[in-house]
Amino acid sequence: MSAAFAPVPTLYDRFDEMATLLASLEALAGGECPPDLEASLEEDLREAISGTREKIDRTSAVLSAFEVAEDHAAKEIARLHARQVGLAKQRERLEGYVISVLTAAGVQKFDGHTSTLALRKNPPSIVIEGEVSAEYMRTPESKPPVAAPDKALIKSALSNGLLVQGARLAQTIRLVRS
Repeated sequence: MSAAFAPVPTLYDRFDEMATLLASLEALAGGECPPDLEASLEEDLREAISGTREKIDRTSAVLSAFEVAEDHAAKEIARLHARQVGLAKQRERLEGYVISVLTAAGVQKFDGHTSTLALRKNPPSIVIEGEVSAEYMRTPESKPPVAAPDKALIKSALSNGLLVQGARLAQTIRLVRS
């Protein structure tokens, strides 16, 4: 069976103890107080004050350590974010290079021993290049209402062979790894 440990007094406990001792000394100062009781209360007050100062110093040190750790964490987050952005750029550059090599070679895929790099078409998307006629605009209920191209309606019209001024279908490709 383990021995029970006394709880370490908190800063609040120290201040509460100190306030109680001060109130006791003030109450006894007006009347007749045995000298040994007054000396004992004064000694208890000195210990409470010194304990409080030590507790304040330890609390301040812990707060300072938290601030330093927060600063280090923020710097690490910024470092990792910069690393993430850099790695994404490197991946995008390499994917673009592989797409251009596949396109230049006139093939759809390269097979390796354990993986394949292949070109895949993205779904056709609408590219707005200029002013779109009013029949292909939608006006959401907002204040103030702002008209915007209705891309679903435009895509339907373009897919059915209609010409929509200011818009076109774009077919892009992406690299797929398997």
